[in-house]
Order: sequence, then structure tokens, then C-alpha cells
Amino acid sequence: MLWRTHSLARRKQVSLCELCAHPWISRPPGISARRHPELICGQAAGHPLIHYVGLSREAYDVCLREFHAVTLGAPAGLANQDLLTIPW
Repeated sequence: MLWRTHSLARRKQVSLCELCAHPWISRPPGISARRHPELICGQAAGHPLIHYVGLSREAYDVCLREFHAVTLGAPAGLANQDLLTIPW
């Protein structure tokens, strides 16, 4: 997922290598939702650049919108027409 103004937003598909080159927001270390992007990216392209750690919808919203972070999934309830899901 990424914000509609992100540099990858107009793409129909992106590679994991491309995603791993951008800053990520994810859950804190030790939580299974954090291990998921680390495992997927680690198998395909290296490690995601997890610059931001968030637990709330607000944290995800700010990091995706203001800092152009990417994520594999956002917290439940973060429904925004400005968020895009692009297949990889």
C-alpha cells in the first residue's frame, strides 16, 4: 500500500526490489506483522527499509501521506481513497 502521490503510484505492478528501496512503515519488532514484510523482502530482494514504526491508524496515515512510506498492510480501519494497493 502507498499514498496516491507516491512515485510508484501510477504503476500497475512493482517488484519487491523496488518496494524495498523505499522507506517502510511497519509494526514494532517482535510482532508477527513486522516479520511478514521482513521475510517476504528478505527472500526476494533484501530487507525493507523500515524507517517508521506505527501501531495506530494515525501513524500509518501520516507516514504514508507525508513521508511517502510503503507498507504491505495497514491497520484495520485505515480506509482512505488516497491509499492504493499495487500488486507485486
